[in-house]
Amino acid sequence: MLWNNIQDILIFCKKIVDFHSTRCYYVGSGTKFHIESEVKRLTDTKALRDRILLSGLKYKAIAEQIGITPYTLQLKIENDTEFKVSEVDKLSSLLDLSLQEKDQIFFAK
Repeated sequence: MLWNNIQDILIFCKKIVDFHSTRCYYVGSGTKFHIESEVKRLTDTKALRDRILLSGLKYKAIAEQIGITPYTLQLKIENDTEFKVSEVDKLSSLLDLSLQEKDQIFFAK
């Protein structure tokens, strides 16, 4: 995206949420800016969903066990927000994940 003035940049930046990494830099010698938004995706959503399905547990039951709402759990599974370490530990225990599976699911690259 190219921006013509600083006001456009400020309006855009207000819309960026905390879990996005944003870089803003000059393009050329004018007053135009280029903004990139890079989403950090740590959780392997598909693998986690598959393990939850295999476990037979429902999102509501899992959420209660780890101390969050089902909606918050969904946001975390979808990488809209990040899991806390304590949540990863509890969820790994509930799903009976090995250390390798835990790393593959929660620290995906």
